[in-house]
Amino acid sequence: AGSATTTLLIGNLLHRLMEHPEQLELVQRDRSLIPNAVEESLRYDAPVHGLFRTNNRPVTLHDVEIPQDSKVYMMFGPVNRDPELWDEPDRFDITRDLKQLRQHAAFGVGIHVCLGAPLSRIEAAVALELVLDRLPRLRPNGPPSQVRPAVVKGFESLPVRWD
Repeated sequence: AGSATTTLLIGNLLHRLMEHPEQLELVQRDRSLIPNAVEESLRYDAPVHGLFRTNNRPVTLHDVEIPQDSKVYMMFGPVNRDPELWDEPDRFDITRDLKQLRQHAAFGVGIHVCLGAPLSRIEAAVALELVLDRLPRLRPNGPPSQVRPAVVKGFESLPVRWD
């Protein structure tokens, strides 16, 4: 687990940085923003749309009664774009506070948090560092194509060019 989703994370991150060249320039100039860029990418484009869970007891959530053994689907995107939790949630911004950024739900929440989250973060940070070092003036080179499974978000291909 985690291999494909981390690959999607890296593609999503590069895509957003190329889509927002001012953000790419910021992280090129200040490598200390790499963790912010990774977390903002996770918040903005969670590689997994959500996960199903089965509740083991009846629960009431926001005045909705959910019977025991119901299938519940936690969708990460809406949580990560909730205007009550995020200032300008639809803006991609790697300068957000890192501590707050780490509160996103892209890896799940509570006891359901992904065990591979720390490794995925490290892999994405290393990949971004290497891209910044080895691919100067990274930019798009044609339209990307989205992956097909509806449960994940990312690219099957992300054509790029560099100098």
